[in-house]
Parts: sequence; C-alpha cells; structure tokens
Amino acid sequence: MKKLLYLIPCLMLALTSCEMYQLDNFDGHDAKVYGAFIDTKTNQPVPMEIYNQPGLGTMGVMRVTETGWDSEAVQSWMVKYTGNYRNNLVWAGDYKMDFSYLNVYNQSNVTFTLKKGENKVDFQVTPYCRVIDPVITYDAAAKKFKATFKVELGDASKPNNGVNVVFAANTNNYVGAFFNYCNGDAGAKKNGITPGETITLYLDANPAGVNTNEFNYTRPHYLRICAVVTGSENPNNLYNFSDVFVATPVGGTADNYTIEKYEFEQ
Repeated sequence: MKKLLYLIPCLMLALTSCEMYQLDNFDGHDAKVYGAFIDTKTNQPVPMEIYNQPGLGTMGVMRVTETGWDSEAVQSWMVKYTGNYRNNLVWAGDYKMDFSYLNVYNQSNVTFTLKKGENKVDFQVTPYCRVIDPVITYDAAAKKFKATFKVELGDASKPNNGVNVVFAANTNNYVGAFFNYCNGDAGAKKNGITPGETITLYLDANPAGVNTNEFNYTRPHYLRICAVVTGSENPNNLYNFSDVFVATPVGGTADNYTIEKYEFEQ
C-alpha cells in the first residue's frame, strides 16, 4: 500500500512534466505588411518623427488592434521618418487603425484585412500642414545656415491657434522637432507664422556661437524644417516636416558645406 501511495504522485509528476516539454500548437506569424501614409493632395508619403512624449507615450507610431478576440490589445507599429512602414511579424486577420499618435488628422472606423503572406496597405491621410518648397543654403561669411520655405495648412477649414516653425539640426540623421540639438537658437524658430507666406530662418553654425555643442566639431549635420499647427484639432502638438537634408563639410573643414536631400534606406 505504501508503495502504491508513492507511485501515484510520481506518475502524476511524470505526466505533468511530459506536458511541460511539449511544443504548443499555435502557428507562428503568417503575414507581412508594408505601405505608407499617403497625403491625399500630394500623393506622397507624409514625413514623420518618432519620439517619446512624457505622459503620452511614443509618438509617430501606428496604434493597431487585431479584432475578433475576447481581449483586443493595442499594438504599436513603428513608422519610418519617410512616412512608410513595414511589419514582417503579424498574423492574418482583421485590424482597426488609430491615427491619434501620427501627424495627420484622425479618422474613425478605419479597418483593414491581412491575408497570409505579403500585404500592401496604404492609408490616405491629411497632414496637419505641409512644408512647401524648402531651400537650405549656407552663408560662409556669416557662418549660418539659411532655410526658406512656406507652410500650407492641410485643411484650412479646421480651426487652429496658429502655426509655429523650427529649423532643426542634429548630428544624427533622425533629426526632428524633438531630436534637435539647436533648440536654444532663437533665430531658428518663429511662432504664429502666416500660412502661405515665405518664411526665413537662420541656424547659427559658428563653433563659438549659441549652438557650440552641435558645431564644435567638423562633421556632417542633418537639417530639417518642422512646423506644428496648434489647437484642439492637434491635441498632442504633433509636428509636420520637410525632408531631411545633410550638410557635409567641404575639404574636411567647416568653412563651407555641400547640402543635399538625405535619402533614408527603404
């Protein structure tokens, strides 16, 4: 009898142990998805920025929910600075989309379906504003970068409290309103601009000037024009952007720069 009492727990443990080492029967990710957030007017992707905003979380992400489950958890999918995105680790199924953490006007009841394999899903969107005709030059005598551009409202019928602009710089190509090493440069920002008006901003590149941390060493600098439409329609104060430009020192010195559009890897 004692042997039987010892044998029963051992047998139960053995069965449980075998189950612990069995592989689960759930399939792995069976779908991939890619696409872009396409401006309804320009038919081009909307440039973006990814950053963490205290109290709100990560901006510049798609908030996606796979529907049809008892517990529907929100997923955050990163969006590239170019306005394109790709996720190779998803499942086939039905999804709904939340635009509130992107720099475009929110939309409701946007859904999409992914099939097994590769899927292309573009979203037609309206940005809060557009940076139009950006031109960036360098004045070697003044040791300043000059940006001229216009800002166009994405939807002029929407109420707003004004438009603010910033000329940003960073030694990293992921430059933007929040990755800006020259945020203290008063000449590189302007509040309450008039949409459609030609705007000029200057960025001090003197190594001994206000942006010494950025320009104290001879190296490439990444430049970007940022614009934010303020007001209740843009509760998270998300910026819109020009393309990224790279300023490369000529001849290994900071006396002059070549400036060209920077191309991100796709």
